[in-house]
Amino acid sequence: MVQDPALHKEQLGHKKAGFDSNRATTFAAEERSLPGQRECLELFLDYLPKRHPELYTVTGDGDNRTISVSSTGEMHRVGDYAARPLELCNRIVQEDLVLMRAIDQPTTEPFGGAKHVMTAAAVVFSFGDLQEKLSSPLTFIHAPVPNFEEDLNKLLNKTFDSLRPEHAVWRNNWLLVESGDIATPSFGTPEALAARKQLMPARSRFLKVELQTLRRLKKSNDILFTVRTFLQPISRLEGDPAAAATLAASLRGLRPASAFPRTAAGTVA
Repeated sequence: MVQDPALHKEQLGHKKAGFDSNRATTFAAEERSLPGQRECLELFLDYLPKRHPELYTVTGDGDNRTISVSSTGEMHRVGDYAARPLELCNRIVQEDLVLMRAIDQPTTEPFGGAKHVMTAAAVVFSFGDLQEKLSSPLTFIHAPVPNFEEDLNKLLNKTFDSLRPEHAVWRNNWLLVESGDIATPSFGTPEALAARKQLMPARSRFLKVELQTLRRLKKSNDILFTVRTFLQPISRLEGDPAAAATLAASLRGLRPASAFPRTAAGTVA
């Protein structure tokens, strides 16, 4: 989890606006997710000041601990987020955050074979409809993504089953979007649906890339899913012929209606 100082203040500002204006659209959690949320927050409070001492400072003890973020000048008290620790995690980093839990029995139709469901989410940049997707399996969460069931569902379930706390895995995907506003989710909102119906020149679109990581939490056994969003105007590729050629090759290889045509994956120690 590497934070970008150049965009840190701007993106955390978007998150603050999202959480402060309408928490129902940016945060959702099952009651049973609280141990996993707390475990996630403890990991963040330990890791972030060590990895980015120029951005984060943690002081105090227990619920009276505070974490200060130098880029925004904000200070957060841990106890103020006792009921929603994952929201605090999201407010202080550039990633969106989702917790997944295993379910006892694979679901039947219409979600046959699903093994994990969303137990908590703090999301501003990547998708919407959190309240509807809470307690739902991956198939439903990714329902707007063409070819998810055929291409990714079995692979992700297998990946989730094999995750160990000592290792994280990463993957990325890309799509072309109409809005240059990073705070506009690509899926799950009326605005996103309306934008996808617009016809516009290719050079007016934006390339949106998501870097995602998956890590199993040691105590709760939940899986932390992080989504870091990058957004650039397509026109910027005019200055990078190699990147433009790579994107063109990917576009030529698409099946009809593909939204996430190319992915890469690996292991994070």
